Amino acid sequence: MQKHILSLFVVFASINSLMAQETNSFPVQVSIENGIIEGNYDTHSGIQRYFGIPFAQPPVGDLRWKAPQPVQNWEGVKETKAFGL
Repeated sequence: MQKHILSLFVVFASINSLMAQETNSFPVQVSIENGIIEGNYDTHSGIQRYFGIPFAQPPVGDLRWKAPQPVQNWEGVKETKAFGL
């Protein structure tokens, strides 16, 4: 019985992950002051979405408990399709 329940869970989890994929969007890139970011263009709504764009350096080490410092420029393309962790 437990084996069947586990199998059903795996099947439902797989279906859920397939449904969560965005099939109605494609990547778009924009150049901003600090470099190039890549987000998604939703073909159904016509909206470009960018998540997790850095606005300041992480507050670690010497920057802890200080005012936010400007983010440093980056090389290449920074993917901004999901919020940071």
